Amino acid sequence: MIDSGIEYPKPLPKLNLENVSNEMGFTPLEIVALQNIWRLFKKRFKYHSMQIFLAFFNQNHKLIERFRLPSGKFQLNYLCQHSEKMLLLYENVIDKCLDNMANFHGIMADVTVNHRHYGVKYEDINLKSEHVRRYILDYFANQSSPTLVSALAKLSEHFNNRHRPKERDSKSDESEEDS
Repeated sequence: MIDSGIEYPKPLPKLNLENVSNEMGFTPLEIVALQNIWRLFKKRFKYHSMQIFLAFFNQNHKLIERFRLPSGKFQLNYLCQHSEKMLLLYENVIDKCLDNMANFHGIMADVTVNHRHYGVKYEDINLKSEHVRRYILDYFANQSSPTLVSALAKLSEHFNNRHRPKERDSKSDESEEDS
């Protein structure tokens, strides 16, 4: 037999059993956990949206003032749709962005601009994302796992970081206060 240097059948590459994080910081198991819980969440999307809305604004009633017009009237259409739009944002991120930071920044760009325009602060986003995280973990307590808890914490942190004030923003705020 002539040795031609060709190995047949080609050996399989070594299987990497490590749970390696992607560029967004999610492991494959965390991505699957988020997608699975969101599949359950979507079955009663309107119900969850309303429950999150009611519970959040009952606990943080001062934040409802962000939806008041200068004339004193509430922007009821924005107020009622806020929770639903926010959950649709979660859905888009879970479906399309858990493995791609560029897609995440693209989806979040308009949201961040709108929030800055309306004076939404990092603390407000932190409150809301924490509320959504706790709601999902409480409602789906029987389906929860440490992987899901970790994944939801990372997802909330990504939303929060997108709204975290940059150092130059906080320095300009301090200089305005000194004036």
